[in-house]
Formats: sequence, structure tokens, C-alpha cells
Amino acid sequence: MNTDSRIHPGLKMFCFTLCLLAFSAASMPAQTVDDLKKEMASLKQGLQEQRDIHEIQNLMSLRAFLHGAQLQGKELELWTDRDDASFGMNPGFRVGMKSIRAAYDIRFTRVKRHEVGEMHKIYPDIADNQSSFGVGGFQMHTLTSPIIVVAGDGQTAKGMWYTPGMVAGPSAKGGGATHSFWMWEKYGVDFIKEDGRWKFWHVLVVADFGVPIGHDFSQQSGGVFSVEGGFTQEPMIPMDVPRQVYKEYSATTIPHLYPPPPVPYKTFSETFTYGPGIPPMK
Repeated sequence: MNTDSRIHPGLKMFCFTLCLLAFSAASMPAQTVDDLKKEMASLKQGLQEQRDIHEIQNLMSLRAFLHGAQLQGKELELWTDRDDASFGMNPGFRVGMKSIRAAYDIRFTRVKRHEVGEMHKIYPDIADNQSSFGVGGFQMHTLTSPIIVVAGDGQTAKGMWYTPGMVAGPSAKGGGATHSFWMWEKYGVDFIKEDGRWKFWHVLVVADFGVPIGHDFSQQSGGVFSVEGGFTQEPMIPMDVPRQVYKEYSATTIPHLYPPPPVPYKTFSETFTYGPGIPPMK
């Protein structure tokens, strides 16, 4: 069996170039050999950068699929345990994994518990227990337009995506009713490498609009995050750092390039954060 096709093309090119340079170096002056060593180091760094970008894109995609399966607890396993980890939205930030877990996992578990009970009343065949968590729910936040930059030191990275999303679930009105929404958002994410693996560090999700499917999104009212209240009566947990990070679309909205896209940087201290310290939208 030919196994050559299973080797990454970039790796094959790197190995070929490495062999060629090694063969050529034997008959070259010392200065030229030094230049070749620098070139080899640059090629090696470039290959590692491409691997990192690929791993980061896979990490984002895995998060999207876990979220779609309503496995928020599994999502949080992809995060760093640092005290300065943060999850931001239009109205502010949650800081630290304890706070993020309370809002993103524990609260959603209570929501699912309530929804199962309500749906069981209408559909008795639905088991009134944890095995039915997520019943009637659907959510998928797709990923488009990626910009990924890995730091020169290889220890952190930044990424930005646009995410056209669809969300559906049992209505807070009860009676077995369900409803569905468009959720179109942007992601700005800081990643950190721990023990050779990329982890989520700061995740910022800013929403442009959230409206019932079939409605004109330019007519949204009440704020995009009022959508969450349409699915459950479970109150939202207050932000640790409340601030107007981003404003959803309205008739008076002026377009802004925000959050700022990643730009090349050597180490994290040289760049901005997608955490609570992000520069305000002007």
C-alpha cells in the first residue's frame, strides 16, 4: 500500500528542502552554511505555525459541535484554568472559570431541567429525567471568515470568526411550543498553549442580531440578548464586568471594524486582549 499520500504536503516539502539544504551545505563556505541554517530554522518555524493554525481551527470547530449537542460541560474542558480566563458578550464579561461555569454550564443545566419537565407534561413519552436534557433544542453556530495569528513565541494565538447561527428550543410560554431564531455574531478569541495543547483563554462573542426566523432582522427590538429570555424564565447571571462592549444592529447603527482583527505580534504583552481589557468600540 502506498502510504505516501497520508503524509501532509507541507511536511513532505519541508523534508525535501531539509535534505536538499543538508546535501548542499557540505560544499559551501561557512557564511553560506550559516545562512542555510537560518533558512532551515525559518522553515521549521513556519511549519509549526501552520500546525498551530490547523489545531486552533479544529479546536473552534470542536467547540461548535459540542455546543450544538448542548454539551456545555465538555466545552469548558477545552479552556485554561487560569484565573483571568474570560467569556464576553455584548453587555460585559464573566471572569474566572467558576463564574463562566456558573453562567455557561450550571445555569444551562437548570434550563434543561425546567424544559424537560414542561415538555414531559405535553409529551408523556419524553422521560422526565436527565436522559432527555436538550429535548426540542437545536443550536449551531457556524464558523466563517477566519483570521488566525500565532504569536512569534508560539505560546499564544488570536483568532476572529464570523458565525451565522441558528437556535431553536422550547418556548418560555410552555404548552409544548417551540420557536427558532437567527443568531449572527462575531468571535474574538485569545488562545494559550498549555502542555503543548491549545486552550481557550479569552472568548468574546458579540451579536449583530437575534430575531425569529422569518422576521426582518432590521426590526429587532428589546436587544439581541432578550432572545435568551424567550426560551426560559431562568434569570441571567449578572456580568462580573458589566459594560457595553458592542451594540447590535439597529436603524441607527454605524458599521465598525470591531472587535479588532488579530495582527502579527511576538508575545502577548505586545498586543491587545479579547478579555475585559479590550479597547472600547469608538
